Amino acid sequence: MADIYFDDYMRHKLYGSRGYYKSSFSVKEKNDFITSPNISNFFGNVIGKFIAEKINKRFNNEKFNIIEIGSNDGTLSLHILDYLSKFKKKIYQKTHYFIVEQNSNIKKKINKNLYKHKNKFTFYTKLEELKSDNKNSFIFCNELFDSLPFHRCIFREEKLYEILISKNHSKYIESEVEARTKLKEKIISLNMDIESNLFFEFPSYEFFEIVRSINNINNNILFLSFDYGDKKNILGASKYPKGTARTFHNNKVGDNFYNNDVDITYSINFELLSREFISYGFNEELFETQTKFLIDNSFLEIIHDSINSPSLDTSKLKNLISPAFMGEAFKVVFFSKII
Repeated sequence: MADIYFDDYMRHKLYGSRGYYKSSFSVKEKNDFITSPNISNFFGNVIGKFIAEKINKRFNNEKFNIIEIGSNDGTLSLHILDYLSKFKKKIYQKTHYFIVEQNSNIKKKINKNLYKHKNKFTFYTKLEELKSDNKNSFIFCNELFDSLPFHRCIFREEKLYEILISKNHSKYIESEVEARTKLKEKIISLNMDIESNLFFEFPSYEFFEIVRSINNINNNILFLSFDYGDKKNILGASKYPKGTARTFHNNKVGDNFYNNDVDITYSINFELLSREFISYGFNEELFETQTKFLIDNSFLEIIHDSINSPSLDTSKLKNLISPAFMGEAFKVVFFSKII
């Protein structure tokens, strides 16, 4: 194997022809990590309610799209469409719904999961391919940005380095090499402080291209994103010397990026996401924990209405809002651009 930068290695590992996110198995079937939609449909119910309220307020009676980016097997979209069809029928009837999922190998599972809504949604593998005459869109994603390739960087003695990987027989060897020019220029342009001698992650080009593609879809855009991370005006601020990069396999966290069939992820810096959206003229309306978002948007009331349901597992629901589990680690950000 020729020497390869970490972001290129990750791109191949996750999105190559046999990559982790090119499998015909869904995230739920792999069972390497837990996502909110797979805990409870109430997560999607709250998002559905939020979407309906924002559409009514911002788009008046004009035509609109609802778009999920990175749907995996469509579970979250199913829960949202179920909610809208039951409780917000006018919104459901008017909705032009699109699913954007880069993994075409999972399309059959999406079609199966969303069979009862088969006449409501359209599937695309790229956001750039989406065609619509509507000038209004509500776009959302769950754990999208943390799944994208990133650079592993470190700042030592006034120089920026990144990780380069070589392979000697079956052993992977990491080296710190001076960062490539484009990476250095991008980081310098942000004018952010960098903590010395601590590894940090910096998103590769896909992160910025997605924001650009979102901006190009419509005139009027509302965008909602859930992910784990925090907002800091500094790079290299992790309490972990090796940064926040980690792997998931069989519901266990690790740091060996070179094992087979592991998910590689990191905690995103929402400051970078905010700056990128704002550069395109968006307003940041909300940044808060998942706990606060769910509670503020009638999570407890929605649960109360279904408290007698035999399928309701309250122990799982706690995981969505518990500070010890997903509630505080996951953050929610909401941007708008209305022309």
